[in-house]
Amino acid sequence: MFSHCWSLAIEEQFYFVFPSLFMIIMMYARKHNRDHIIGTFIFYNLVFIILIIALPILLKSYFYKFFFWRFFQIFFGGYLAFIYSKRYQKNFVSSKITANTINWIYRIYENSFVSAIALLLFFSIFILNINLTPFNIPIHYYLLTVLGSIIIINAYKGEHILYRVLLSNRKLRYLGKISYGLYLFHFPIFYLKRLNIFNRPTTLTSTIILDIVSILATLTLAILSYELVEKRFLHYKRKLEHSSKINSSASLQVFNEVI
Repeated sequence: MFSHCWSLAIEEQFYFVFPSLFMIIMMYARKHNRDHIIGTFIFYNLVFIILIIALPILLKSYFYKFFFWRFFQIFFGGYLAFIYSKRYQKNFVSSKITANTINWIYRIYENSFVSAIALLLFFSIFILNINLTPFNIPIHYYLLTVLGSIIIINAYKGEHILYRVLLSNRKLRYLGKISYGLYLFHFPIFYLKRLNIFNRPTTLTSTIILDIVSILATLTLAILSYELVEKRFLHYKRKLEHSSKINSSASLQVFNEVI
């Protein structure tokens, strides 16, 4: 009933492990006067591709839920967000070639034509379930990650007015806020629906009614979860952020001295 929570476990593991690992890599790169974006970005993508090639052979059916390559999927968006960070620009960009590389990434990710192509390819692979597994290598996981990052960043930073209108829609934004609850509760509710605990005959009408009830139940639980539980934690988070800002300048200075 809650077997889908494996992905939430991977997300929590990611928050504990990967940021620290990435900071160590960046500290090493800066200490040895290497181009942070060029070196780490190329290295990151190469490791990602190697994992997608090697792990299905080694793990076989266990590959899909294996945490390590999933870390790279999650971190792809985090890496790009780091590149877009003004603090990164201020404290890490030191060479001309690094700055030019960042500008090149900006031009690709914020280009409307590239975004349209990415959206078309993403729709073709994901929605139409096009099989891109030559020699049983699921390369489509890498492609979906890259294409998805282009679509999302272009929606926020690009030139598409439609994207901006959709992202500013209050109802859609609220749907995004309750998305954690939607993901958490939808599986057990639809699992119970499939059990047919009342042993009623399955007809088209009953199926439609049960689907509507299941969707409404999922939405209701997600809203209650957000309003009664998640909002409180978000409030605590804002308090912590406010207190951390007081010491941010001192912490940044210490960080720069260390590296």
